Amino acid sequence: MKKIDPIWLHRIIRISGGLGFIAIATQFEGSWPLYIFGGIMLVTAFIRPKRCYGECEINTTISYADENKK
Repeated sequence: MKKIDPIWLHRIIRISGGLGFIAIATQFEGSWPLYIFGGIMLVTAFIRPKRCYGECEINTTISYADENKK
């Protein structure tokens, strides 16, 4: 079975969540926060996440104590 690209999975989840909030908002009167939140989820679905997917190189030699001394 072929694995789905994490970027597309992220977009599918955000778009479906945004549409879900907007659909719920249509059922209630005065539910403008749901429209706004659903719209924000839809818009942010097209922003590429800045996480590391797949092969990542993490520098494990630096500790948090060393960073605080700078």
